[in-house]
Amino acid sequence: MNNFQTPNDKVPQEIERVFLIKSLPPNLKQYPCEQIRQGYLSLDINHEIRIRQKDNLYSYTEKLGHGLARAEIEKEITPEEFASQWPQTADRQVIKTRHKIPYQGNLIEVDTYGGSLLGSIRAEVEFPSIEMAEKFVPPDWFGEEVTDDPHYRIGYLLTHGLPKES
Repeated sequence: MNNFQTPNDKVPQEIERVFLIKSLPPNLKQYPCEQIRQGYLSLDINHEIRIRQKDNLYSYTEKLGHGLARAEIEKEITPEEFASQWPQTADRQVIKTRHKIPYQGNLIEVDTYGGSLLGSIRAEVEFPSIEMAEKFVPPDWFGEEVTDDPHYRIGYLLTHGLPKES
């Protein structure tokens, strides 16, 4: 199912940089957090399809492409639609806690994973433009940037596990 047909062929873009974390900020618990569970219906590197539950909100998302900027279509679905599709993601599910940290006019989302990705922590920052993404200076507690490294995409991690330290 491809939902990338929109009026005037305008497809919304997600512009996002992804980082590993050297150390969590000491005041992490002061920031709002939410529990998220998501399952992947497709993990193709160029066409990812997932369903997600955040509290009582359910969504279906398709992402096309990879790297800094990619097409993203997201729509709300009902709890029943989520429940009917969830079993199809049985071996491709993620549970994470997301902390939302304001930083220099941006919002850092720190995801701490459970389940098969236990121990994985990533930070994601979305931007309204590529120019703003390129100007972003990460805080000291950020580690390596993995935006363009397919070994750190959730789909890869779910099917191959965490990359080995070299």
